[in-house]
Amino acid sequence: MILVKPLKNRFLAIAMQVELNLSIWTGGIFMIWVLFDRDATRYFEAYAVFAIVSLCLFFFTALFVRCPECNTSMHHLYKPGEGLLMHRGLLPHEVFTQKLIECPKCNQVVKFRD
Repeated sequence: MILVKPLKNRFLAIAMQVELNLSIWTGGIFMIWVLFDRDATRYFEAYAVFAIVSLCLFFFTALFVRCPECNTSMHHLYKPGEGLLMHRGLLPHEVFTQKLIECPKCNQVVKFRD
């Protein structure tokens, strides 16, 4: 029997993943906007400030989401299983439905939701 410990600050982990996905999608929308309208580059400073603030907020909140086994901060959440980590990362809609996640350092499965 494998004892699965719960992740501390899981609601902060959900907010962290949603905020990261929001900043990625905002960057994509801005790049598409620049492709169609070259005058959109005058808003680059506002986008750069938003991107820097959101990345700082992401890494600050990631400090509080830690693996209960090895106490490593978990910047990204991964599904348990085989394969590369980049293929097992949680997508925005999976953050609310995934029950188990895996720590990339100690490969321990952690309970994410009840």
